[in-house]
Amino acid sequence: MSQSHMVVKMQNEPTIVTGGAGFIGSHIVKRLISNGTDVTVIDNLSNGKKENLTPYEGKKSFRLIIDDLASPKKIADN
Repeated sequence: MSQSHMVVKMQNEPTIVTGGAGFIGSHIVKRLISNGTDVTVIDNLSNGKKENLTPYEGKKSFRLIIDDLASPKKIADN
C-alpha cells in the first residue's frame, strides 16, 4: 500500500501535512518547521511512525492529529 502526502500551503498561513509521520512526510515537516511555518500533521499511523515526529513534540509551531482523513467529523472535533 502506498502512502500519499499532500501539503496545503498558502503564503503566511499555517500548513497541513497529511501522512506527516511517514519517511517523506516527516522530512517535509522538518523543512517547514525549520522555515518557521506552523505545521499540523494529520496521520493515522498506518504506515508512518510517531517517533518520526518526536523532535517537534512540545514545539508551539507543531500539532499532531492522529486520525484518518476518511473520518472528517472526528478530525473537525480536534
